Amino acid sequence: MEVSLNREAESFTTSENKYELSALIGADSFFYGLFDPDARLVASGNPAYTQSSLSTTVREVTSGQVKKAKVAYISTIVMLLPNIDYRPQDISAILQHTRALDDPDAYIFRADRPVSYDFRVCYAIPKTTLHSVKEVFDTPTLSHFLTVYLDRIDAADDYGLHICILNTCVVVVAVKDGYIGLSNVYASSDTTTTFYHINHVYKSQYSGEDVPIWLSGTGDKDKELIELMKGYFHKVSEPYNPLLIPGSQPGDKSLFYPLYCILSS
Repeated sequence: MEVSLNREAESFTTSENKYELSALIGADSFFYGLFDPDARLVASGNPAYTQSSLSTTVREVTSGQVKKAKVAYISTIVMLLPNIDYRPQDISAILQHTRALDDPDAYIFRADRPVSYDFRVCYAIPKTTLHSVKEVFDTPTLSHFLTVYLDRIDAADDYGLHICILNTCVVVVAVKDGYIGLSNVYASSDTTTTFYHINHVYKSQYSGEDVPIWLSGTGDKDKELIELMKGYFHKVSEPYNPLLIPGSQPGDKSLFYPLYCILSS
């Protein structure tokens, strides 16, 4: 098999259909990685797209070479609901009550169940996004990104504030003494806003304690935020999970962590 990888052009060619797609889709962002059977990263990119062109964009970057797709959707229209209170028929009403939805009829309301926790991740996904994904792949694995991120966190051992920086939002999970104290997704468009959300959660959950912060999803664009955090917090680290995706550079460890979470789901 011959594979040519051009990260800038976001293209590749191969004679075999055997890649697995790990993709993170948001309202205006599409971050993907293509992995071979040995979990080697052979292509990645973050192409621009619109809701109407999503299926076309996915086809272009995969070139019909994907045998399996794992997709995570990311948005701030998400909340945790204890299993004891969970009733599928109530998800729509609960999310509409707690989150502003311009047109509820434009969404599908879903709930995921993280492997290790006694709650559901309830969220709304645009019908157009869901249709576009299913238009390209017959049976994709589709979850909210918060679900797959939580599945990589062991509340019994991974004490601290877990943060994943994405294109338009920040995922924050506060792990306390063996349980999840808070978990949310915040809209974020700049360093100041992102730091505000992180600092607010840190202060509200840990009462001045000096706790570790596990930071992931960061790339060159986040250097200012990382320096700001390291100047304010004492224990800022890369993801605690062992991760070196074959085919990626060591400096890509944090950037590709979201794709790793999706791939491992």
